[in-house]
This record gives sequence, structure tokens and C-alpha cells, in this order.
Amino acid sequence: MELQETCCTPDPSEEGFTTDRFVNFQAFKANLLDIGAWLPSAAPVMHTMRLILDGYHEEEPQEIQDAWILGAAQWILWNGQLLFKLILYPGDIWDKSNLKDRVPAESDNPDWIDRLTLGKWHVWRQKFVEASTSKNHGRECKDVALRAAEMMTSIEKGMLF
Repeated sequence: MELQETCCTPDPSEEGFTTDRFVNFQAFKANLLDIGAWLPSAAPVMHTMRLILDGYHEEEPQEIQDAWILGAAQWILWNGQLLFKLILYPGDIWDKSNLKDRVPAESDNPDWIDRLTLGKWHVWRQKFVEASTSKNHGRECKDVALRAAEMMTSIEKGMLF
């Protein structure tokens, strides 16, 4: 059995969905992936990071922008080492032998099967560094973004030998 993205990533600006709840939801999903009940997959994090770090949130209030960054950081803070293993050992962790069966035939989105790469890891880290120095984010967001970027650097240094 494999953990699949069965529900969309909520928008922290949705009515009735607080920014704290959004961040906690991301931490919950990251921890759920980490318990080992499913085969590790990059699908949930890839979906979330595309929504969060592709940068379409500039027009939103600071509190919402902060929630997006804080939510993305949860994946690194709670699940960073496992995510990096998906970069190092994609074939061992996620058997692609029946990948065609997992992609809906009507899917027009080739990114769905995109695997996590070192290049994407570096882009994500740079986005966290940018958030940590941006005037558009609050103190907590900047601190957590910097911690996520530093953790990404440490994980990479520790696991690449």
C-alpha cells in the first residue's frame, strides 16, 4: 500500500481554515508519511511544494504568505531525512515497475510522476533562504524558514559522502 495524495492541500486563506490549522495540517501529513505504514513517496511533498513555493502568493496578506512558508517548512523539519533518501535511492524506495498503473490515463500533468531531485532540493532550500531574509514575512516565518534551509544543508552534507 502506498500513501497517495487523496485530498488537496487546503488554502490557508480559505474561510474557516486558520493559518495555524494549515501549518498543523502540513506537519500532520509529513509525520503520517514518516510512520512507515506506506511506501515512501515524494508525491505528497511534490504537490505541496509546487503549491507553496512556486510563488503565486505575493498578493496575499503577510499572515497568509507566512502560513504558506511555515507549511512548506513542516515537510523538511519533520520529514527531511526521508525526503533526501528519496533523492539518493529513488529506485529502492519507490519501485517504478508499475508506475503507468498509478498515473490516471486522463492525466495531462507529467509533473505528477516527477521524482524528487537534488536540483529541486536546492531550489526549495533557496526559497527558504529568500523567505528568511524577506521583508514580506514575519519574525516566526523567517526563523522557521532559516531553520528549514539550515536543516536541508545539514541533511545534504550528512548524507552525501
